[in-house]
Amino acid sequence: MELCKPVNDGLISSPYGSRILNGVSQFHTGIDIVYKNASFFVPVFAAKSGKLIVINDIEALGGGFGICLYIMGDDGYFSIYAHLKNRNCELKENMTIIAGSFLGVMGSSGNSTGLHLHYEERLTLTAGNFRQPKDVINLYNAQT
Repeated sequence: MELCKPVNDGLISSPYGSRILNGVSQFHTGIDIVYKNASFFVPVFAAKSGKLIVINDIEALGGGFGICLYIMGDDGYFSIYAHLKNRNCELKENMTIIAGSFLGVMGSSGNSTGLHLHYEERLTLTAGNFRQPKDVINLYNAQT
């Protein structure tokens, strides 16, 4: 399976698991990736291949995720790309996405504390059945 970094030159700013945000203890169901150098245009790419199932372009409808995409991977898990500023307008629901495809631009839509990508993997469209995205995390841990 081909695997790509969702954000080139990115850093994981908030890992998967327990964390404290704004003084409140919570379980972070994905990883937050920030860009090393401040920029107004930070492209976001598909980490894995799959089928684009959900496109949410309306920030108010995305719940805490704001503008987001859900891609059903070949492994049966959804990869979620959340808090986008906007998405690639050529994307259509049910289209095949190849790892490394341009998905959109990093943003801070929804319930967000600043410019970043929230990347999450889960078994269902609704909340629950999360897993730590170890293979994507390893891409960032391997950088020099």
